[in-house]
Amino acid sequence: MPPCTHTARLGVTRAVTPHIRKRRNPLTDTVLDKRDASIQKHFPTLVMPKYGTLPPLEMHKTRLVIARDGLYIQTMKPWAALTKKVCALPKLLPYGPLEETDHFIAVLEEKVMPIVREEMLPEAARYAEKGKEWQGFVVFEDGDFKYHLSKFKATCSSVKYDVPDNIVADVHSHHSMRPFWSGTDNADDAGGVKIAMVLGSYEPAKVPAFDMKLRYCIEGFFFDYEEPSTEEILEDLIQKKITTIRGLI
Repeated sequence: MPPCTHTARLGVTRAVTPHIRKRRNPLTDTVLDKRDASIQKHFPTLVMPKYGTLPPLEMHKTRLVIARDGLYIQTMKPWAALTKKVCALPKLLPYGPLEETDHFIAVLEEKVMPIVREEMLPEAARYAEKGKEWQGFVVFEDGDFKYHLSKFKATCSSVKYDVPDNIVADVHSHHSMRPFWSGTDNADDAGGVKIAMVLGSYEPAKVPAFDMKLRYCIEGFFFDYEEPSTEEILEDLIQKKITTIRGLI
């Protein structure tokens, strides 16, 4: 195509190069929206290297990792780290393998449950005797695990409370109602990283007086704690490996 021309005021003819729009390569030349960049910075998704290693996970960070056999989530807190499989994939991918690691369980058994047993259950039982719900927290402060009782207002079917910083475990009671995860619980647990526990089926003559349900809450992903089978309990007790959660209450 011959260049376009136009005549300037002084009679000088100048050639004008036609404008050619350069197409972006969506794979290599993408400009992220600032909001997408912020999401990817605070909650990134990485691919598991097959021959190398993942970069270390920073403290207080959570990320997703696509590995050979599924999608995993990793989180790092001052009190424990966790890698859990979110879901499997319909076929194997050409990426590296990743294994689950659960350091939350040691914190749960050795730090959280003694506080629940010695400090929280008596308070929850006192409210259960009145037919009311109850709320308390285990927090990590100054390098230690502590019972934190926030201000709360309880009724027979709900509890409204202040949320503290540095939560390790979020514990609430349904008094005589069975322990279950309500829609309100799911909404409250949708963000952040913590261990969640709900008490219920309160009977003062029963030992322990409450039944309970437990789960890990990792940025909206929930992982239910499952008690070992009878066979697993017997085998591990023989080897003196574990104590069940009910046995710790």
